[in-house]
Amino acid sequence: MNIAEECKKRFLFQEEFLGVDKPVNRIEPLVSVSVATYQHFKFIKQCLDGIIAQKTTFPFEIIIGEDESIDGTRGICTEYAERYPDKIRLFLRSRKTSQYFDKEGTFICRFNGVWNRMSAQGKYIALCEGDDYWTDPFKLLKQVDFLEKHPECALCFHAVGIISKIAGQGPRIATPHKKKLSIH
Repeated sequence: MNIAEECKKRFLFQEEFLGVDKPVNRIEPLVSVSVATYQHFKFIKQCLDGIIAQKTTFPFEIIIGEDESIDGTRGICTEYAERYPDKIRLFLRSRKTSQYFDKEGTFICRFNGVWNRMSAQGKYIALCEGDDYWTDPFKLLKQVDFLEKHPECALCFHAVGIISKIAGQGPRIATPHKKKLSIH
């Protein structure tokens, strides 16, 4: 069996936390926001708060794939899913099934993010990893407006700021590039 077939086979066993009879499952989202997370305890609240704070003129869903963290990330994700059943679809995954190894035991890939995208019901998919966050409450609105006005475009993105911690030093903030990019 190849990787794609194995991914599809294992995907069929996924269960949505709190079942499928939630308000979020009764909407037709224009955007599905995919949040793949593992061991993001220090960051996941800020990530989810930035997504929930989005101001839009359309419905959107948040699909969280929690990949069996042991640092408390899973508990935060269940708390948010219970608090926002109108926005969040949570999948509590097992690393035993979400990771793929070859016959010799060599790690090949993870399915968590792929399964999130396979679960998406929106016309558009926005990605926000569990250790990232959005600061602009109009991010989704701006990007959807652009894509709706430019059907020739398959994707869009925005400037980012990168915060990293170097051993022995505090956080370092890299300033985003303001270079314009045009795609023809």
